[in-house]
Amino acid sequence: FFATPLGALSLIAGIAIFISIAASELTALLAILASDRKYPSPVGAIRFAYQRKARIFKLTARGTLVLLLITAPFLLIAGIIYKSLLSEFDINFYLQQSPPEFKIAVGLGIVLLVTWLVLAFRLLVNWYLAIGVAAFCETSPSKKILQESCERVLGFRRRILFWVLVWLAASALISTVSAGF
Repeated sequence: FFATPLGALSLIAGIAIFISIAASELTALLAILASDRKYPSPVGAIRFAYQRKARIFKLTARGTLVLLLITAPFLLIAGIIYKSLLSEFDINFYLQQSPPEFKIAVGLGIVLLVTWLVLAFRLLVNWYLAIGVAAFCETSPSKKILQESCERVLGFRRRILFWVLVWLAASALISTVSAGF
């Protein structure tokens, strides 16, 4: 279904909606943190986020679309690698026999994945402040919000990347430990 035009649009819309809900929650939390009241109102924070819902949705939709557009060529190249090197036999043959074309495909896949991760994390770091900019600044449209976020992280990219990676590693560790592995 997701390979059809309607399915692809549904996927993009679903991802954008999911991310915009998470971004709206973050906006409400940022409103609480930015409040000058000793005990900020959760209702006021939700109202603050609700008033910015269109801007947040447009921002997350744009971000999702850009990430998918960056991802598409990598998926196309991965498909070409699969079709040209790994389509003769089933996966069990390649795993058991480990022929040279399998090793080449794995190596190319690793290079492809690492390259995509570098680009994806670069976007993540550049857009790190986008929700805050959308929530508290009058910047519009979403393209300008993303540009302003990029400008504001200049000089801090490595530090942001480091802490994002620490957060991801800690989340993975906590998830693994809580799952009992």
